[in-house]
Amino acid sequence: MKTKANIAIFVPHAGCSHRCSFCDQRAISGQVKTPTPQEVTQTLQRAVAGLSDEKSAEIAFFGGSFTAIPRPQMEGLLRAAFPFVDGEKIIGIRCSTRPDAVDDDVL
Repeated sequence: MKTKANIAIFVPHAGCSHRCSFCDQRAISGQVKTPTPQEVTQTLQRAVAGLSDEKSAEIAFFGGSFTAIPRPQMEGLLRAAFPFVDGEKIIGIRCSTRPDAVDDDVL
């Protein structure tokens, strides 16, 4: 049975206007800006190349409220990530978000 990992892509505070004391993403992740789609592609290429055959992973957009990112930017990041989802090595995409940033349109 394969073990599962996350390929973390940090979008520090993107889409989130709050600065909660327990969630200082710039300090936690070391990231200060949201990656571009090209940077997401490069990160995923490196990560996939490093996955062993015994491991699968999910692409994980962490550190912001992903569904509250401006739609064109959010879709650009998803378009960069989606081609890597093959059901074998990369089994899905997950994201951090605030519950109040999810509606029927976003889903």
